[in-house]
Amino acid sequence: MDWTSVGWSAALGAASGGLAALVAGFLVRDRKRRRAAHGVIFAFAFLVLYGLGRAFVLPAIEVMGARREADRIVATDPIFSVLAAQDPELRPRFRTLLVDLTRRGVSREEAEAEAFAFGRSLVGPIFQESLPNASGESLVAYTAAMVEVLDALRGRNDAGCYAFMTGQAPEGQPISELLSAHDQAQMSRAMAAVLESALAAPAEPVPASQVAFRLSLLAERMRREHGDELVAALASIGVPAPATDAAAMCAATVALYRTALAFPAGEREILLRCLFAPETGI
Repeated sequence: MDWTSVGWSAALGAASGGLAALVAGFLVRDRKRRRAAHGVIFAFAFLVLYGLGRAFVLPAIEVMGARREADRIVATDPIFSVLAAQDPELRPRFRTLLVDLTRRGVSREEAEAEAFAFGRSLVGPIFQESLPNASGESLVAYTAAMVEVLDALRGRNDAGCYAFMTGQAPEGQPISELLSAHDQAQMSRAMAAVLESALAAPAEPVPASQVAFRLSLLAERMRREHGDELVAALASIGVPAPATDAAAMCAATVALYRTALAFPAGEREILLRCLFAPETGI
């Protein structure tokens, strides 16, 4: 229900009733005729005020609401709040987006899709750059959350699982719709922790020679535990694949990160930083 419109209509009704009573009382002395005149004047006043309100007042109220909603999202969303502390332009940019969507009168679904696209274009590059420099604790928490989400999607929605992994949304379905509200909140908190740690106290990247060595250890364990076929499937991550390959890609990815998380504490944090290094391409 649009409570802004409901409240506006109620206010117009009260104003029209008051105006009708005032005008009818002033112009018509007979009580019976005054009652009939009151109804006519009320209807006329309501139509005029409603038309003026829809043209001038209600859009202004909706724009104010869009600005408040933008501020609320930036203040309460874990990822946006971290980035807003670093970039003072984020809040006004997001306000401008929501105000523009409001003025264009787009549907709720279109507004959510555009807001999600804005967030993804803003967060995606910064997040990818932050992963190799994040704290070990935040990387472990993020990877564990990602494995939980992929495992929930795997089997139930293999195409959605693959889309979440690669960022390639199924046609007509935003990636945000693949996740439950719980999973979205969990991933947002984990990603925010990665960003916050990388921006506040960036860790030293693992040297390239160490990256190759540690990934070879991971590949060796993957072959022992899952076989060569699953390891070979990892080479296709990020490459567009038909739906028949999505299940294999999801299974390989879940196995990869679970195997990495199973390394002893201290080693797994370094290994995850290697996995998320730019040269790895995962």
